[in-house]
Amino acid sequence: VSSGCGSLEVFFRVLVVKFETYSFLVFLVQPRHKLLSFGALQVGHIASKCVPIVNKSKAPVPMLLTVVDPPSVLPTSSANKLTEVLHITPKTLVVIQPNETISVTVKFTPNRRIKPFSEKAAALDQKFQLDRKYLPFGMVVQGCQSSLKLLLSNTGELGSRFCWSRDNCDNLFSITPSSGYLSPGVTITFIVDFHPINLQQNIRCDVEGWNYPRARLTQSVDSASRLGSVVLLNVKWGGTFRLQLAEMECKLENFKPLVVSLTGSCVSMPSPREILNFTTVVRQQDKKNIVLTNKSGETWQLFPEMSGDYFLGQDTIQVVPHSVKLYEVTYTPLTMTEHDNKHMGSVFFRLPEGQGLLYSLVGTAEPPVAVARISKEVPSKTPHIEILPVFNWLPVAQRFKVTTNLIKSEKFDPVFTLTGNDYIDVPGNSDRDHRLTFFSYKECSLIFKVSFTNEDSGEYQFYDLALRVFKCGSLDTFTMETCVRKPITFELKLKNPLNSVVNFNISCPASDVQVPTPNSVPAKTMKYVTLEYLPLHPGENHVRLDVQCSELGFFPYELVLNALPAPKENPLIFNTSLGIAVSLEAQFNNLAHTKADFGCKVDHNDFHVDKSVLVAPAHTGSVEVTYEPSSLGSVHALLTITSTTGGEFM
Repeated sequence: VSSGCGSLEVFFRVLVVKFETYSFLVFLVQPRHKLLSFGALQVGHIASKCVPIVNKSKAPVPMLLTVVDPPSVLPTSSANKLTEVLHITPKTLVVIQPNETISVTVKFTPNRRIKPFSEKAAALDQKFQLDRKYLPFGMVVQGCQSSLKLLLSNTGELGSRFCWSRDNCDNLFSITPSSGYLSPGVTITFIVDFHPINLQQNIRCDVEGWNYPRARLTQSVDSASRLGSVVLLNVKWGGTFRLQLAEMECKLENFKPLVVSLTGSCVSMPSPREILNFTTVVRQQDKKNIVLTNKSGETWQLFPEMSGDYFLGQDTIQVVPHSVKLYEVTYTPLTMTEHDNKHMGSVFFRLPEGQGLLYSLVGTAEPPVAVARISKEVPSKTPHIEILPVFNWLPVAQRFKVTTNLIKSEKFDPVFTLTGNDYIDVPGNSDRDHRLTFFSYKECSLIFKVSFTNEDSGEYQFYDLALRVFKCGSLDTFTMETCVRKPITFELKLKNPLNSVVNFNISCPASDVQVPTPNSVPAKTMKYVTLEYLPLHPGENHVRLDVQCSELGFFPYELVLNALPAPKENPLIFNTSLGIAVSLEAQFNNLAHTKADFGCKVDHNDFHVDKSVLVAPAHTGSVEVTYEPSSLGSVHALLTITSTTGGEFM
């Protein structure tokens, strides 16, 4: 608005149309009248009841009294003739004024035998109301469009067709849907669009007519005339001011039309007073202050008009006379900007004296930073679960594609897996956990970038995941139990996940455990190798079993070796006469991998044996035992052959 029409601007700012909606408050004067009992009457007799009803509403209420749902006690042939036995007065539509009480008479006149029944009476009426009767669109730039929502509710008991008429809107306003049917208890939402074509000032007014307070116009208006929906005001300072009056009428069946007032201005924006540049990371905030200086003697009650998707500010601000007030604008972008494609917006302040302040808002949204940097230490050869929350900043559900990229590695050829679902769906304005499983064969330090990207919009969020892998402990424990000198085997699984052949070297410090070597495993396959445990001494022993692979690292296991005592050897039986010596040979095996010196002894003086026998590895040794009895009868003795390496035989 130019400075020349300041007085006219002040006048129209105080023209405010006030609308008030009322609820129907119709009650029974006596609550006991909710139930009317007519008793048992003889055919031809009449019983009547008088029911007072009061209107506590602030508006007149139209009512039509009738009986609903015929009682089931009547025969089917007469189900539609309920008025023959029940009569309600008044029978026609009656309007109850505010705080007025009327009497309703109900008569029961049975003309035939009727079983006992109960029935409800009701007053059915139409009631439609708009959630507001005034839609202010404010200033709209020429060639642009502004939209507002309008609600129409059916609070009555009867439905109706509706049709919107906009004959005096000069094609500046449109509404969707323009016609239809509205059922009882239903609310429908209309979209009203303002799309002006020509530059035009539009001030708030009373659309029921153009009866503005002429006393206020005498100071600045010489004359006024009306042409259709446009009022031409000839002002004293020269020129003509165009005032656009627009209203839409909703026509309903058997109900008075509903009118909504529409106002809007088509203007060309003044040049921006200042350009505010905002820069922040996407989905974070940047704030700037606008200085508002009120040098007048009146308090300013300003209603900033903000445009731009990601710019926000207070809806109203008050600046007292001769003071300065800061108005804060917050920039919270939800999408990134690229190159020169900035987020644009503006904020316009209408000042009371017809002047205006326009500020341009320019926002730059940089790529996001990491949601978090997570550092963990995990053992090798052991699965590790990492839970990452995924956030949805929109009110609608989003689907994110999950990608993992290795950013940094201490080793050139780390062998690891980082797996999880390829996509994750997150409901609007909420979050959901994404589960990642990490497994590394070797010790290393890795840094990953885990990204969650909306493939439609290109917006994403990500985590920096730093994992230091240390040498693992024992991966498993295997138990091998057998008797001394009785071999037992165990199948050890070797798995090669790589695309090339690898070799495994197996080692165990226990001399009585035999491991195969070398062990070559083809690519992407699994192989079982056989371990043999052949104990030579009884007892339990815990030893390490190490599997080494240059490509896959170190696999430590624990072996529990339990050797039970060997059973007794077959006995040597001697038969001889007193004074006659006899000899037998006792054989045993040296299962050790080295030459063994076996010491021999017997616990009876009638038996004689060499003190020691030397036996080569993997050979059978023997010792001659001589029996020379010293008395008649049977004797029992124990021969023990012992070696520190070859074990003990009895």
